[in-house]
Amino acid sequence: AAAAAAAVSPAMVFLEGSLGVLLAAMRRQQSVTTWRALSPLLRRLLWDHRSSLLAPLIRPSPSAPSSSSAAAAVAAGLLPPEPFPPPPAAAPGEKPYPFLEKASTYLLRIAAAPLPELRAEAASCLRALLEAALDAAGAVTVLRPMLTYALCAALYSPLGEAARRGALAGELAALRSSPAGSPAAHGWEGAAGATLQALESAEARLRELACAATGPQASPDVEAVVEMECAVAAALSWAPAAHCKALRSLCARLEAGQHWVEAAEAAATAAGVAMQALAAAHAAAGSALVAPCVWGDSDVDALRGVCASLRREGLRFPASAAAAASSARCGVEEISEDKVLAHIAEATRLFVRGGHLEAAVRAAAVALPAWERRRAFGDLARAHSGIAGVYRSLKQLPPAGAAGAGSFGILPPPPGPPPPPATFYRVRLVGAAWGEGAGRTWVHREPRERTLGDMLRRLQTSLTAGLPRGTPVVSIPAGGAAAEGRACVQVTAVEPMFDRGGGCGVGGSGGGGSGGGDVGDSNGDDDAGVGAGAGAQSAGEGG
Repeated sequence: AAAAAAAVSPAMVFLEGSLGVLLAAMRRQQSVTTWRALSPLLRRLLWDHRSSLLAPLIRPSPSAPSSSSAAAAVAAGLLPPEPFPPPPAAAPGEKPYPFLEKASTYLLRIAAAPLPELRAEAASCLRALLEAALDAAGAVTVLRPMLTYALCAALYSPLGEAARRGALAGELAALRSSPAGSPAAHGWEGAAGATLQALESAEARLRELACAATGPQASPDVEAVVEMECAVAAALSWAPAAHCKALRSLCARLEAGQHWVEAAEAAATAAGVAMQALAAAHAAAGSALVAPCVWGDSDVDALRGVCASLRREGLRFPASAAAAASSARCGVEEISEDKVLAHIAEATRLFVRGGHLEAAVRAAAVALPAWERRRAFGDLARAHSGIAGVYRSLKQLPPAGAAGAGSFGILPPPPGPPPPPATFYRVRLVGAAWGEGAGRTWVHREPRERTLGDMLRRLQTSLTAGLPRGTPVVSIPAGGAAAEGRACVQVTAVEPMFDRGGGCGVGGSGGGGSGGGDVGDSNGDDDAGVGAGAGAQSAGEGG
């Protein structure tokens, strides 16, 4: 009752209305004079209302001591668990934490502006935000997911001139210096250095991608651009919403290059990230929710089983439940059942387009519990019909000798051109752990019905036999660096190419979750053609 009364108190209503008005002013393009008048007000607000603005980030357990009023209210049981997604404020107001997220986006966008006077005003407000977080929460790192998402919204959506300009890099570097005359000056580098360094790294990767993918100096090398976007997705992984945006952008770029399987993997990874964030947010909300998250760890494992890129060490999801819940509150529009279903649908469509039908079935089955709980029988019927259609396709195009293929695997040929008899992957050994075998590359042949995840597990098991005991075999994206002490492999899906004379080669179709290559030609008389015929056959038998 006390919490409900506080939420509708005149002071809170006035604060929310003031935040809405201030946000409307920041949303519009303003002159330097206006920003010089606006920034002192914003700095004062960030400091005076730091406990309210940062409340979702500093909610400890009731037994944890804290000096902030918001944390004390939680410990005393005065504030109930916050619902997810949080309800919006009455127009034209804005809730404190959503205001903080949107204001950070506008400040980072202005800090990347061409005018140095505007950048200086925005940087002073960002420093005030960091100082407020240090005082209220005892650490600046609580802002890392929110600022990561704000950076994504400021420079990545859309990607263009602001990211190419690189003006934000100088302002972020200046923020690492100790604030003169501030109580937070002592130990500032240690308190804020890690968060600012992460933002600088993400900004540098965004700038590199923007220069390569947009503008007059755009690179025609699609594979190189894909690798850069993979690096951007990894840098933004501290905020699940930003991570999902980067993965869907990567999915669209891979699809434009006709790398269907790798694009499907990116969409499936986005679904897995959103699932984990949604489950963490629902668990933190507890009694404030009507129903828990429909997906769990088993559903994420089901997606992990159909693609190589969705691995536990690649997600970088916060290990702490509290950190996972707070990071899920950044960009809540990207963390919802509808978004997860959209990611799964995209992954299913692209798996079908790339010919990985069994992977498409497994991905589509993950969406069924959501339709069942919603009692959306029309969507459920369409989903089952789609899965049944894929199963019929698998029955019509079985490999010889497979279960259900009929007597000796002989069936009437289906209409249309014959499908490739197998799928091929280019495998490259990376890392000093391989010894003399480091850098070795060959083409690996797999039966058509085997998924990419199944193939990777078989390949890892086969390769582990020749390594010292305890040395793990880890898949990395194309262009990735091998971790010390690990034997790494780069797996790239490739497609056979046939010419009119009957020759066969292997052409690139994209990297295992990151990019592609150009090994092979239409005649099949180079190293890749030989690997597909002899070396890949032995690799499949040895696996």
